[in-house]
Amino acid sequence: MNQLLRLLALVVSILANTAVAAKQGLNVFTSDNPQSNSVRSFIVVPGRYEIPHGISKSGKQARLKKQPPFRIEVLDEVTKEQKIQWSITITKNSFGRIRVRSSYSGRKKVGQESTNWTSFKLDYPVKDRNILLFQPRQQKHLSKVYKKGKPVSSRGTGNGGGTKLVDVEGRNPRLTYEVEARILDPEGNIIKKYNTTLQMDNKDLIRQEYINHYRIPRSTAGEAGKLPVPTRDEIRFIPPRPQGYAGNTLTESDYELIVEDGAIGLSKLILDAYDHMKEFHRKPGNALVDLNGSPLAIPDSRLWLSSGWRNPERNEWFSSALNGAHQLGAALDLMPNEIPRKKEAAIVYWVLWKAVESIPDQHRFFAQLEALTVPVRPSSFKIDIEPRNGIPDAFDKADHLHINLIK
Repeated sequence: MNQLLRLLALVVSILANTAVAAKQGLNVFTSDNPQSNSVRSFIVVPGRYEIPHGISKSGKQARLKKQPPFRIEVLDEVTKEQKIQWSITITKNSFGRIRVRSSYSGRKKVGQESTNWTSFKLDYPVKDRNILLFQPRQQKHLSKVYKKGKPVSSRGTGNGGGTKLVDVEGRNPRLTYEVEARILDPEGNIIKKYNTTLQMDNKDLIRQEYINHYRIPRSTAGEAGKLPVPTRDEIRFIPPRPQGYAGNTLTESDYELIVEDGAIGLSKLILDAYDHMKEFHRKPGNALVDLNGSPLAIPDSRLWLSSGWRNPERNEWFSSALNGAHQLGAALDLMPNEIPRKKEAAIVYWVLWKAVESIPDQHRFFAQLEALTVPVRPSSFKIDIEPRNGIPDAFDKADHLHINLIK
């Protein structure tokens, strides 16, 4: 019996001198956006100008408010004899700079991979010592300008560019803050710990890309960034590829998420018109003909969906269109499932263009044939110079059809 009592006394002694990690006991507020705050994610909004919020053409557009300070509060009672010590670990020190708004001071340590801020040990007289307020510093577009294509490493981020990837060091960081509150006894020993993680999820990471591109200037003449930021409700899981198409889903981005504002309906409208036009030109008397007057066989080619929605960083990799419709979820790039710049591909583009022209005017959209991202000149729709095959040069040269809804 005495041995059992001694064992229990030893356990009690160990527990009394061991910090207890608490999963509960903290109240966390991370964002002025209720949806972001509900998942403890966040966006960082600059305060020097208002940014439009809401991409959907049918939705009501608002303005993003400036990000308030993060607020973390210890809910459990802390006695007068006990002390509190806060720490914040920033996992990517290049992007996660903060401004501590609480009145009490602390020390900062910067390492290669992370930055750690730790408060002093806060005694009872310190006001609001159970509350930590800190503010993420504004993120910036890490190139000084918007410029299509991969940056040249030797010239640094000022050269512009973009990324195909989701979470690349130096491009679109996933800000993460590990926050810990330690309760200390009068001698400074840890009695209890409270931990929480504040991190951008994929939806807010996408939204941050739009924020970071707002007001960013081009490397060449033209408008600066002005696209609205999607709400969290406007970002959803990728739907299946529209039935009847080959190729990609409605996005080639790597987030497993999409902004879609009319692209699905637009794709179905075009496909129906294309299938109808193929059958029309296969009927006697309606055939497309070559220079000898011989009918051109219409390939039974499926349309290849090559591009739909793009997040801003990915759009910067592919496109000079800083404010292009691909980022609004209302644009598509289509091409035939044929070898580029061969006769069969040219015929499909010709039929596809006629199909687009047949769509009634009440469907408001813009269509453009492009070759190596450059619009095909209007004059080439009427001439047949190279190769001389009876097909207007625009369709021999094209490598995709860009089409987007007009909002």
